Amino acid sequence: MKTIDLSGTWQMSGGPFHTDASVPGSVVSALLENKLIEDPYLGANEAELQPMFEHDYTFSRSFVLTEADLACRRIVLRCDGLDTVCRLFLNGAEIGAADNMHRSYRFEVGDLVRPGENSIRLTFTSPVAYSRTLD
Repeated sequence: MKTIDLSGTWQMSGGPFHTDASVPGSVVSALLENKLIEDPYLGANEAELQPMFEHDYTFSRSFVLTEADLACRRIVLRCDGLDTVCRLFLNGAEIGAADNMHRSYRFEVGDLVRPGENSIRLTFTSPVAYSRTLD
C-alpha cells in the first residue's frame, strides 16, 4: 500500500475571502493565520465574526501522480474530519459527500485520477444555512 499525503497548503475561498490555507485546518485557522480576522477567542470578536459563517467555503489544490502511483489495484481517497457538510470533487467530477465530522470517509477514485496534474476541491456548506433547512 502506498500513501500520498495531501495535507499542506490549499487555496480557500468563500464570502469575501480568498487565501492560502493549511490542511489539516479550518476556515477560522486559515483566516487567523493570514491575519484576515481578529482572534475570535478574544473579547467580543466571536460575535462580530458570525456573518462569515453564513458563507460556503471551498478548499482546493492540485497534486501530481506518476504512472507508478497509479499502478495499484485500488486507489482510494481517505478523508478524516471533514467538518461538516461537504461535497468532494476530483478532476471536476463529484465523488461524494460528507455530513459528519467524527468519522472517516473513503472514496474509490481509480477511474478519475490520471498521471500528471490532478485537482481536488472540497465545498463546505455554511453550517448556519444548512441548519435552517432542518426541522
